[in-house]
Amino acid sequence: MSVENLRIALRDNMDMTVYKVDGKHGMPNVHYIGEGKYPTGWMLLLHIDEMGKRVSTGLKREHVNWMSDYIKSGGNAWVMVRVGRELNCLFWGAEAVLNTLFDRPSPKDFVELAAYHKRGNMKYYDWHEMQDVIMN
Repeated sequence: MSVENLRIALRDNMDMTVYKVDGKHGMPNVHYIGEGKYPTGWMLLLHIDEMGKRVSTGLKREHVNWMSDYIKSGGNAWVMVRVGRELNCLFWGAEAVLNTLFDRPSPKDFVELAAYHKRGNMKYYDWHEMQDVIMN
């Protein structure tokens, strides 16, 4: 599943509006609007084929800086990583979390760092469970 397919899956399976953004200079590639305690924010979608001994997501230093600054200013920012067809992980965009992702954690630490994770294909209720984590 490519990043574009992941964005479409978010759009089609969650009760939120998802806007594709062609961000530059670290800006995430999706803006979302929904209902909840935290109804709007940004999400960086990443796709990797598999995990090795260390998980390299493709997260860049400019992503870490942008999202950290945005959260410090009171915004909401997330990173969603799809690993092949086997794993979906959602990470809060706090600086400590992003720096750990940037430093290529072990697969065990990668999963433990996630605010939400699901192995295998996501079902409708899984998407809504993840949406609840994002919005509340």
